[in-house]
Amino acid sequence: MQCREPTATYGCTQWQPEPPLANSDDVLEEKRQTLENLYQRYGKSGADRSDVCALMKETYYLQRKHINDTQVLPIKDLKSKWPYLFVQKHIYAHFEELTSIAIHKRLNQAIQEYGKVLVDFFKSKPTNEVVKKILSSEEEVGPLVIKLILAHFREDLDGLLLLANRCATAADLQATHTIPGSPRLIVLDESETESKSCCDEG
Repeated sequence: MQCREPTATYGCTQWQPEPPLANSDDVLEEKRQTLENLYQRYGKSGADRSDVCALMKETYYLQRKHINDTQVLPIKDLKSKWPYLFVQKHIYAHFEELTSIAIHKRLNQAIQEYGKVLVDFFKSKPTNEVVKKILSSEEEVGPLVIKLILAHFREDLDGLLLLANRCATAADLQATHTIPGSPRLIVLDESETESKSCCDEG
């Protein structure tokens, strides 16, 4: 397996770290297989297990080696080898190890800080009637900012967002929505009426 040159780091601090121990690939491969077996047993619900978290941290070097392989694995193969890497908790942890940036925390901070600036701007100068209508609703800053920007540029909300009940699972979405071929952001509705309804049903 050949890896991309170390110069291709794109600002990352741990693009391709040195192996933790000499001849450690075999040991790490055993740990990778253990992770794969744990996923087969527990699925995504096992992501918070202490052994899974420890193994994901210990195998970071091998994860990067597989990702940086010049004969790039198809995503489906990478997901098969590293299923927990495609769970939010561990992709965030991987990104933080890679860049030294806690991406989830950083994004939330940016949305709260700059999102409020945008909301205040549109409140002071609503640019069209759709913007005014959106401002009349009570929503969290993140979804509100996205809707306001789309409304300002007169873009169709359905072109970017897929609105769903906050209690909906992935299976529910597939059963009740027509999932488009192009990527969408799934926004889980936090309205009191729908929240009560879905919780009562549960």
